[in-house]
Amino acid sequence: MVTGEGSAPDVRACGVRLPRVMVAAAASGGGKTTVATGLMAALRRRGHVVAAFKVGPDYIDPGYHTLATGRPGRNLDAVMCGPAMMAPLLAHGALTPTPADIGVIEGVMGLFDGRLGSHGDGSSAQVAALTSTPVLLVVDARSASRTHAAVAAGLAAFDPEVRVRGAILNMVGSARHTAEITDAFHGVGIPVLGALPRSEAISVPSRHLGLVPAAERGTASGQLQVLADQIERFVDLDAIVELCGTAPSITATPWDPAEALASAGFAPVAGTPVVAVAGGRAFTFRYAETAELLAAAGCAVVDFDPMSDAHLPAGTSGLYLGGGFPEVHAAQLAGNHELLADIGDHARAGMPVVAECAGLLYLCRTLDGHAMAGVVEADAAMTPRLSMGYRRADAVSAGLLAAAGTQVIGHEFHRTRVVPGSPEPSGIDQAAPAASMSGPAGPGQGRRRPGDEAPAWRLGSFGGQPGAEEPRAEGFSLDPSGCGHPTVHASYLHLHWAAFPQAAGRFAEAAAEYARGTGERAAAVGSAGKTRAGLVSVDPGLVVPELVEGPGVSTSSTGVSVGPEFVVPELVEGSGVSTGSSGVSTGSTGVLTGSTGVSTGSTGASVGPEFVVPELVEGSGVSTGSTVVSADSTGVSARAGTPRDEPGSGVDLDHHGDLDMRPGLLDFAVNVRVPRPPDWLIGAIVASAASWAAYPDSGPAREALAAMHGVRPGRLLPTSGAAEAFSLVARAIDARHAVVVHPQFTEPEAALRRAGRPVDRVVLRPDDGFVLDSSSIPASADLVIVGNPTNPTGVLHDPGMLRGLCRPGRVVMVDEAFMDAGTGNPGGGPSLLAEELPGLIVVRSLTKAFGLAGVRAGYVVGDPGVITRLEAQQPPWAVSTPALAAMVACCTPAARAHAAALARELPPLRDHLVSGLRGLGLGVVAGSQAPFVLVDTSSLDARASIREPLARRGIAVRGAETFPGLGPTWIRLAVRGRDDHERLFAALAGIAGSAGQVA
Repeated sequence: MVTGEGSAPDVRACGVRLPRVMVAAAASGGGKTTVATGLMAALRRRGHVVAAFKVGPDYIDPGYHTLATGRPGRNLDAVMCGPAMMAPLLAHGALTPTPADIGVIEGVMGLFDGRLGSHGDGSSAQVAALTSTPVLLVVDARSASRTHAAVAAGLAAFDPEVRVRGAILNMVGSARHTAEITDAFHGVGIPVLGALPRSEAISVPSRHLGLVPAAERGTASGQLQVLADQIERFVDLDAIVELCGTAPSITATPWDPAEALASAGFAPVAGTPVVAVAGGRAFTFRYAETAELLAAAGCAVVDFDPMSDAHLPAGTSGLYLGGGFPEVHAAQLAGNHELLADIGDHARAGMPVVAECAGLLYLCRTLDGHAMAGVVEADAAMTPRLSMGYRRADAVSAGLLAAAGTQVIGHEFHRTRVVPGSPEPSGIDQAAPAASMSGPAGPGQGRRRPGDEAPAWRLGSFGGQPGAEEPRAEGFSLDPSGCGHPTVHASYLHLHWAAFPQAAGRFAEAAAEYARGTGERAAAVGSAGKTRAGLVSVDPGLVVPELVEGPGVSTSSTGVSVGPEFVVPELVEGSGVSTGSSGVSTGSTGVLTGSTGVSTGSTGASVGPEFVVPELVEGSGVSTGSTVVSADSTGVSARAGTPRDEPGSGVDLDHHGDLDMRPGLLDFAVNVRVPRPPDWLIGAIVASAASWAAYPDSGPAREALAAMHGVRPGRLLPTSGAAEAFSLVARAIDARHAVVVHPQFTEPEAALRRAGRPVDRVVLRPDDGFVLDSSSIPASADLVIVGNPTNPTGVLHDPGMLRGLCRPGRVVMVDEAFMDAGTGNPGGGPSLLAEELPGLIVVRSLTKAFGLAGVRAGYVVGDPGVITRLEAQQPPWAVSTPALAAMVACCTPAARAHAAALARELPPLRDHLVSGLRGLGLGVVAGSQAPFVLVDTSSLDARASIREPLARRGIAVRGAETFPGLGPTWIRLAVRGRDDHERLFAALAGIAGSAGQVA
């Protein structure tokens, strides 16, 4: 038995149903991550909702799991969390953020390898036994054949509680090699369910602490697709699903963050303090339950990227710096001077800061000689020695996360050393081992600020563990503001907060206290402003810098932007003020305090239409968008009748117009203007054939497109169709609060979801002409995507309004895929392509005007910092040589003449189509500036789509019910020639006549 200490929950009766499998091996390095991640991706392709887990403390593998499944990868660590929590955490992961229908658990090390000296505590076998999960062995087939079956048979017989039920051979050398091993496995009763050949295409690079995280590898997503292809080709997925189905239901009560906090004696804090959480390429390590606990504790959790964001998110009242590889990105982190100063100012003002491992390095004065935040007066540097293992940790005094005397279990994993830089003794032993930053702390030593005398923990190895070290002080528990208690916790030790919910509760309380304290300063500012009927107006001229200096307040010529900690309670208590994750934004007249209540989600609060008093907010900058959609922890939720993408909702984000086209039908469904590319364009593409044997070079296309638009080449990135730009943004922009304006092209939202990003919708209404009001965009949105002209409405939004969406810390992506097709001017008219605004990027497509849907030619233009982040996520040679040749050709005078001719032809043809449709009694969205129109056919059928009746009459149209915000009575029609229009009109008249309606 390997169930370890404590009583394991019984998972043999009915409960949470999660068919599942444990992917394990005889040793490390045999391909567990490759097979487990590939299975996740392949199962997801088949339509499964896959829950992913990793045994042990590893952060890197769950990053790949997240990429493969589109939902958080989670850890099952029986040492840090205890055996009794394995089944509850498994059940929680099965249900969160939405119920999964299959689970894959990746093991750790060899199947029975766990914490040294413990008889297998924390091993894959222990977790498999505790959760009654069948085991699938990954066999590194190199260097042997039949012997592998003998090893597998020994693993299967070693512990009767561990059920080995199949094997996948990895890195087989040939068909004969595979057959020999398979025959031997058959002899020992273990079925071989797949055999993967050797392939460098699916290898994952490593560095000093293991594999390179997925978030740092621009090629990870593409490589994952190759891996899924390999799994689908060489593994019997049906047999894998059948094996997963042998796992019994989980009867343990699912772990719940709110219940965990309550059991620890903590209630949600008031005021929704904003906790900024470091992400991006330098900070990739974090347990999913950490953010869930903080949200349950009443915090708004907002991600930011220390490599690219110039400031902490607005209203930040607490900072969490998790694990990662800042040492790899030290130069770029050091170059972000504004953010480093911002963090230092916040910390010295008393804002609570939690820093684990990488976070500790970031808070030091220097890291490998690069200047960091300087909150911890110490210097960090790489060393050759690896410090790794579980640690028992005691809080020697009260700190930010733990009361004095608290004992926890954590994990240490690093190759760096932190050494205090003060020449005087500082309470830290300068002679500490290289893997430690601190030795025994003693009283009366050296120069201190209040609270500097306490280490974060006193660490000790587990009893009986070979090579156990003497207890040592470790980390920093600091009071940089002199407030009388520690507000900074910086340590190498990683904790799993699900096992220690007190950390989240104490951190949330400290963040709320900081928010209240800074709010009192804001009240002084508010008292200098004007108030009436719940409206707070702060004139910029009345701001006293000494009172507002610090986090949460920024001023501009139009007003003051105030974080949630600065709201004056007496003025807003019981009101409808929205304090979303970015705080309360006051326009030229101030902040609206409505009369009812506050609507909140895990990403913050937003103002619904029921909270708005129009006469008070007109022109004020307060959002009055009656169709604001807010995100919760499960993904997308909606108010004001916006549909959720749940079974039966009719919203299929992957449905596009080509799926409505069938052979023999007259095509009104696909938005491509010409039936084939012009001859001169075909010639240019064919002429590139001589270089097809060489890898593509995007440089000439980049320069040609940039020259055509009059922008610098560094502001432009060629892409494999405009759609690739959306996938790049989803991967590159670590958006906490992404907003997509609908109805519009669904690929942006689909890409965000595939990347695991929470998505909010702002849904435009027919009664408003589908025109966007900028006030409907939540202030907390850090990524906004909008079409212009919008597909499928054809509405062209005001460029000034779109410019106004740009603000610090926000990326605004404008999809101008149809701009060329409508105007014929590659950069003129209402386009924002030439605008140089921070965070603004514009997507263009060459598909529509030039007939290149099969070539995939597009590009994105804008903020060079954002373009750099997108390019880092783009796989090498993503754009083919034929596509690049097409891009160059589309910049020539012949191309401009072609586009201009199409633009001249479009308005009269579009008018002809609209006139005929309205003559049949159909509603057409007015003012389309695109080569299509959106039509309401409810006068023909008030409930059902007329797409199929039209198809029976030889006409293909784009059903619009798969655009969020539209229903089955809407269709989109491409503008065609007059003769084609007349055929369409006749078909529509026939439908009207068959329904007893006379057109």
